[in-house]
Amino acid sequence: MREPVRPSVSNSFLTHEAIIDKATFDWVQSEIARRKELGPLANKALNTCFLTGRIKCGFCGLSYMHSQRQNRAKRTLMPEVVETWSCGTRKKKGGHCAGREIPHRIILQEICTALGLEEIDEQAFNEQIDHITVTGARELTFHFRDGHETVQRWVNTSKKDCWTQEARDAASVYRRSHQALGKKGASCFTSKIKCGCCGNNFQKQTRHDRDYDVGIWTCATRKSSASACRMSTIREDVLKEKVCRALEIESFTPEAFQEKVDHITITGDGTMSVSLRDGTCRDMDFSTKRRMPPASEETRRKQSEAMKARATPERRQQMSEHMKQLRKERGKNWRKT
Repeated sequence: MREPVRPSVSNSFLTHEAIIDKATFDWVQSEIARRKELGPLANKALNTCFLTGRIKCGFCGLSYMHSQRQNRAKRTLMPEVVETWSCGTRKKKGGHCAGREIPHRIILQEICTALGLEEIDEQAFNEQIDHITVTGARELTFHFRDGHETVQRWVNTSKKDCWTQEARDAASVYRRSHQALGKKGASCFTSKIKCGCCGNNFQKQTRHDRDYDVGIWTCATRKSSASACRMSTIREDVLKEKVCRALEIESFTPEAFQEKVDHITITGDGTMSVSLRDGTCRDMDFSTKRRMPPASEETRRKQSEAMKARATPERRQQMSEHMKQLRKERGKNWRKT
């Protein structure tokens, strides 16, 4: 059987006619560049707004995503649809990120504050602000197009702004009938200390130091081996000291804490934020070093007796001979090692 004749290929490049004309090719290239610059805004099928792709997570680097959910609260002044912004990592299955969810209305309020406006202006935002970075649990950094940056902290006042008076009265009755102080092992801090990393409550542990039982508050997520939360712990006496400073009172009382403090957020290693019921927030630093309680008289007496028991005549004679030998070997410099 004869083999088919193969055409000879010269060393020169093969040429063929253009599939599309030059004008169409140039338009496609410009459209690719336009979509790359616009990002998600270029896809008209997506439900986007002027903030899409402009809010970045300072923890993982991904963009924040817009979410909507139905408001199922029976007594509230909130709209039927609640809008929020969440980190894209938390949208993924099994994704964990320290970036907190932010209400849409809070974003709009902070933009107006950054631009000095009374109401939101999308054109002014696009002209002046390049993007927004979530740099803390309740902290936003605005990056302006002229190169400067501003950092703003926001306070979540959802209960204060959105609850009806009926809802407030019902919540007050519930809190009075479910006092944590009456439960075994609970205190006024129970369910009031939040973790700024994972959002869980802090739980109390008791540690025995010498003759004292010291209360230690630790994030509940630290007890799970599968979690990566490593937020620092805080002593209960340090908590009381910081609350007194925030409330400007001399001594701590559970009644004053429950009346004026809404919650406390441990925002970082050695930093905390005290959120008051009037809507204000006070940031504070605390020491993470372990502080030993002072020794009692009984402990000091036992230590003194133990030292005297070790100082037997034989031990004293041995130490004396050792010092004589050092002086003999080192001469005038016997004190130097």
